[in-house]
Amino acid sequence: MSLLRFAERADRAASPQALFELLAEEAGRYAFEYIAYGQLGQRSGVDPALPYPAVMLNYPPDWQSYYAARRYQHVDPVVTFAPLTAKPFAWADLLATRQLDPHQRRVFADAEAFGLRDGVSVPLHGPGGRVGMLSFAASKPAPPRPQGVLHMLAVIFDLAFQTGLSKRSRQAAALRLTSRERECLNWTAHGKSSWDIAMILGIGQETVRFHLKNAMRKLQVRSRTVAVVKALRLGLIDPFETG
Repeated sequence: MSLLRFAERADRAASPQALFELLAEEAGRYAFEYIAYGQLGQRSGVDPALPYPAVMLNYPPDWQSYYAARRYQHVDPVVTFAPLTAKPFAWADLLATRQLDPHQRRVFADAEAFGLRDGVSVPLHGPGGRVGMLSFAASKPAPPRPQGVLHMLAVIFDLAFQTGLSKRSRQAAALRLTSRERECLNWTAHGKSSWDIAMILGIGQETVRFHLKNAMRKLQVRSRTVAVVKALRLGLIDPFETG
């Protein structure tokens, strides 16, 4: 696929996950099975289950757990070096040219043991000092990949992701859910019925139904489940607020 075609498809991606899958498909053409998109500093649009600095990734689950348990994000050379350069860099070059301490070298050694034997990372510098990165990883070493192409793929992906995030933020800003509507949606996200929510909030079931119907109308959906999903995606509710 040409870079222009990739940019066109990225711009039309229906969701962040669809965008990520599109990038994974394209990365596979260069023998990269794995990709990881991260943001340093404050992150937006992040799955709370993912350890910093990850935003989206398809690395082996065992490696993700191992990495998080050992808090490797604090010593990972890729995370450390990304803010210091504007150019893509191969992991092998980082190992060969940088003076890494034993802890940093251990990150690469352990990654290799989990099947991440080769990689290229692309720093992504944005407005306001935002720094992100996108890493392409493979299970086997290979001849040098076209870093210029990988750089462009990463930039296109990042731009599409940030544009989509901005669009969702504008959509969220255009919606005004009342505190009761948010409360009812939050408890619905926890699987509570109208009766349950009425007991929790100390209001009548009809009042609960009234607030949920208003929320569905504002979100332009026809079911509570879809209303919860859309509100979560737009950042309008946070189920953890009720925990």
